[in-house]
Amino acid sequence: MTTVTVAMSDGFRAAGTFIAVSPPHQVAFTWGFADDEAASHTKESGGGDRSSGDMPAGSTRVTVTLAAEGGGTRLTLRHDNLPSADLAAAHQVAWETYLPRLAAVAAGVDPGPDPHSAS
Repeated sequence: MTTVTVAMSDGFRAAGTFIAVSPPHQVAFTWGFADDEAASHTKESGGGDRSSGDMPAGSTRVTVTLAAEGGGTRLTLRHDNLPSADLAAAHQVAWETYLPRLAAVAAGVDPGPDPHSAS
């Protein structure tokens, strides 16, 4: 299996493995905190401390599906097996922040500064 590692500018890091790749329509991978330092960077309303034990590397599943729609492409992202409502809400905020930024870059537009960046 191929490893997935995502490193964000604010110090958050996720780790997992690709579990399904069906070009050009779908990719699925596992996802979780790379380590305790990465977990501490999770954005959540409660502001509580997180550890990598809350959502270990590879413990959740992300499925991204692409489908033709009109003159473009619809991206659907599903994130399953999140262990708590707080972590589900935190990941929803992140996905809703970064997917539009990805769409902007794909369209050749500068998405501007990262709103979650420490700098």
